[in-house]
Amino acid sequence: MTSFDLMLLLAGAAALAAVLLAVRAALTILPLAKSTRDAARRALPMVTGAAVVLYALVAVSVLFSSQPVVAAIASVLVLGGFVIVSWNALHDVANGIFLKAGDVCQVGDHVRIDDLHGRIIQMRLRVLVLETSDGDEALIPYSRIADNHLLRTPAVEGVTPHVFRLPIDDDVSPAELKSRVRRSAMLVHWSAISRPPEVILGDGHLEVTVYAIDPDRGPDIEAAVRRDLNGVAPRSRERVTEPPSRRVADEGR
Repeated sequence: MTSFDLMLLLAGAAALAAVLLAVRAALTILPLAKSTRDAARRALPMVTGAAVVLYALVAVSVLFSSQPVVAAIASVLVLGGFVIVSWNALHDVANGIFLKAGDVCQVGDHVRIDDLHGRIIQMRLRVLVLETSDGDEALIPYSRIADNHLLRTPAVEGVTPHVFRLPIDDDVSPAELKSRVRRSAMLVHWSAISRPPEVILGDGHLEVTVYAIDPDRGPDIEAAVRRDLNGVAPRSRERVTEPPSRRVADEGR
């Protein structure tokens, strides 16, 4: 290897670094859609790592061009080091590929993973994004999903799930409370008849999943259930559908 080859490798490394920095800056400057920009930013670290490893392999082959055995050993060490450093990320990506290929779950499905329960809003490269009943976003690595039990409720067209929790009343048995919650939810006009509510007993609470025929009406069903449990008579299906103008006119009489 000559000094010219070494200078060429150093210049190539500098050029690669400049290109990667330019790409990062372009993602900030260019007028891209938010989804496209976010996807590119998430993919950039992996692209950067792959580019660096590829360049390192090229550099090794040039440095040890006259010693093929040493070059092969050095290449194996470079690849092995990359795998060790990136093991968690590679593990997540590989599990994500198998989960997507196996159609285990899809965006819009309601899933339960360990103590987390919510709706899938994104399936990224390494993680699954879950919207919980509290409105938070949980980022769950695919490797965790592969190692745990997953309970899935497939998304149904025209039906939107809504999850909330209810405290358990010591004066009422859990079985009776479950039955009352289901009955109260089904009396609401916005509840889907094709998908009855799901009520699961938790630690000191009930986790309720209701299914609304309108994406924005899940909270209305929750409010009706809470009113019923608090001793307020639930409104019937017909009463719920009354237009506001008619209710105001009735109250003014």
